[in-house]
Amino acid sequence: RDICRKGRKKIVLFPSGKFYMCKCIKFKETSDGEFDCSLFKIDAPNQELKALPSSSLAKACTVGESCFVVGNPSDIDLESEKDRNTGFDPKVWHLSTGSIIGDSSNRDLKGTVHSCWTYWGHSGAPIFSTEGSVLGIHSSWDPETGARIAVSLENISSFLKT
Repeated sequence: RDICRKGRKKIVLFPSGKFYMCKCIKFKETSDGEFDCSLFKIDAPNQELKALPSSSLAKACTVGESCFVVGNPSDIDLESEKDRNTGFDPKVWHLSTGSIIGDSSNRDLKGTVHSCWTYWGHSGAPIFSTEGSVLGIHSSWDPETGARIAVSLENISSFLKT
């Protein structure tokens, strides 16, 4: 696992079509998946930053609550033993709806379980409430049960405060 993310730089493509650098200024990752968060600072003019959509954290996350996730799944089937294309166009974003199921019962994968369909490329995507607030950040799935798992709202809030 990559445990030296702080200081790493990435290139970000903005809706305007311009590219900017961003730098990881904070991260927390645990082997059980309970934490897998990074915070990046984008080096872009204020007018570009103001044009980005934003959302706030939800006040609570409840079992049965409707939610959705938007991700960019890879066009390569990473679960197949043979080279195979999934048919996804990587230029297209995929929106999936579902609901909050509860907390993970898998002792190796902690977090909030949701039923939104996810695939490679969804990791790091926010799980949104129907009102548009963030309920979690998709991080993994349980290979035994197929449950989709997100970094919990509580852990995101704790990460941002420290």
